[in-house]
Amino acid sequence: MELHDLLKWRLLKGSHKFPGPDGGTCINEAALVVAGFKYREVRKIDDLPKCFSRPISAYALALNDRMSDELRQELLTPFVVRLAGTADTEAIERQRADLIAVHTVRDILPIVLRLHRLEDYALICDRVETRVEAHAAANKACDALRAAAADAAAAAYAAAYAAAYAAADAADAADAAYAAAYAAADAADAADAADARKVWTTATIILDAALKIGRQAEPIETALIIARAEKAKREFVSA
Repeated sequence: MELHDLLKWRLLKGSHKFPGPDGGTCINEAALVVAGFKYREVRKIDDLPKCFSRPISAYALALNDRMSDELRQELLTPFVVRLAGTADTEAIERQRADLIAVHTVRDILPIVLRLHRLEDYALICDRVETRVEAHAAANKACDALRAAAADAAAAAYAAAYAAAYAAADAADAADAAYAAAYAAADAADAADAADARKVWTTATIILDAALKIGRQAEPIETALIIARAEKAKREFVSA
């Protein structure tokens, strides 16, 4: 049985006062509950305990807020149990952010570039290996999309611009990850339904890869996950 079926929990856009016995929170708020923390609203990543990786939490938060309800439930729910306990050294957090930025340029930008028949620029993005290469490739994509028909390319240009920022020297790890998630969201907005799903699926593959770097969440027994979720719901009802 899938985790969202066990929890009877809806992942929702934005931050929430605990919404009642049927559950319903953003991904980071749900992660607090299943990890055993007291429920709190998460409006920004600084609202999370220090054991949550900042770039990973920022990426998850932005994906959560831009995905459709259906895809959020399907694609993000499995990550609820993987966020607490992931905070690591500055070097590891930078490595995670760099991975997210590079893969956003390499795996997501080509989808929208090919929709605009910009194959040469898609191939440049396909080949990036480092953050510096990703930054240069995303900037070239920006230039190409700026020259395309303004209305048709607006969302694609926004995706390239956000991806370029994610790979920039000036972006700290959390800001870079947040920008990369917005690049994915803008790319999805620029695509048809099939390609939009491909973008979102790719974004969650990137999230999975980032979570495999450095410290990882301790496994939580299914029974304990369910018990913590139900306890949080009961506490809300009795409050």
